[in-house]
Amino acid sequence: MPPKLKSYHEARIAFVHGRPGPHPTHVALAKSVNADFIFVDRLLRYHDLDSSGRVRRYLSWLLNSVFFENVKDYDLILSEGMHVTPVLMKKLRILGRHQRTAAILGDEFLFFLKTEWYPIKTRRLLSYFLRQYDVLLCMSEFQTELANEVLEGFEDGPRVVTAHEIISGGRPMASEKETPDRDGHRLLFVAHGPDGWRAYYKGIETLLETFHLVSQKFSDAQLIVVGDWTGEFINNLMAKTKNEGANIQFVGRQSDLPSFFNNADLCVHITNGDAFPIATLEAIRAGLPTMVSELTGTKEVVAKIDKNLVVPMNPEAATQQIEWYFRLPPESRKAISTKGREVMLDYSEEKGLEEFRNAVNDILTN
Repeated sequence: MPPKLKSYHEARIAFVHGRPGPHPTHVALAKSVNADFIFVDRLLRYHDLDSSGRVRRYLSWLLNSVFFENVKDYDLILSEGMHVTPVLMKKLRILGRHQRTAAILGDEFLFFLKTEWYPIKTRRLLSYFLRQYDVLLCMSEFQTELANEVLEGFEDGPRVVTAHEIISGGRPMASEKETPDRDGHRLLFVAHGPDGWRAYYKGIETLLETFHLVSQKFSDAQLIVVGDWTGEFINNLMAKTKNEGANIQFVGRQSDLPSFFNNADLCVHITNGDAFPIATLEAIRAGLPTMVSELTGTKEVVAKIDKNLVVPMNPEAATQQIEWYFRLPPESRKAISTKGREVMLDYSEEKGLEEFRNAVNDILTN
């Protein structure tokens, strides 16, 4: 067996990702370990086609496994999410015994698997493929908890390693000198839909049910939703949650998030398994107090600021905590804002990249 590598500097790493391209955060992480970027469907494209069909998808898996370019040159096949191709390469013995496979898990997959959101046959198949990886690289403590729960009871499963998502460079940042008054009842939610499973994952129905209760207590309460959501879905959701006529604005995708952070009093992210949402980190970094559900990965960050800002996935409970925050005096809100900026120093891009590189080194050498 070849000697173990000492670090990513000596290794060659393939970063396998879907279309239209990897998440910007994962681009920064992969570049930090000098990885080669490879589309999971380089041959027989299917990943971004609406109606590719199972046959095309399965054939693409096989073709891209068998004809993976320069496969023998790589020491680590790093997958963005739980792609099947690295597992097939392993099972077909295209990979040598010294070549490692690892999946970066920073999306809804583990939560949906744990909560049995997928149909039973799909769940069993996904669970099997997940267990064939050598390592699961979980992008938050919450993801690590889910991975260990999903793997519980199975023997010889993958090793679980923890890192964190980062706010990658180039994203606009609110000035630390800006200290807007946060003495109103303005709520902000930043997430994309447009509907379906994305809406469930992002918890927008629970959020709107919560806002219905909040607006009964605070008549001037306002909710701004930044992100892509379909008009028909919004209309149906507004009616379902009894928010027709409420002070809710869906403003679509926005590039200038700092301006929204500066004009809000509380960021709310009451989600179903959101792994480590970057928008909440950006809000905290901008000095905007942020509330998340106990099923949101950034609860580990928010709890360090104030445990009262981590709430159950329940409209009544969330409303109670929003009311608690809204009744705080301005100096207490400002103290939370300041504490948030201090905590975010431990989640800087520099520290996140270093943590990721150390995690990759751990995968390569153990």
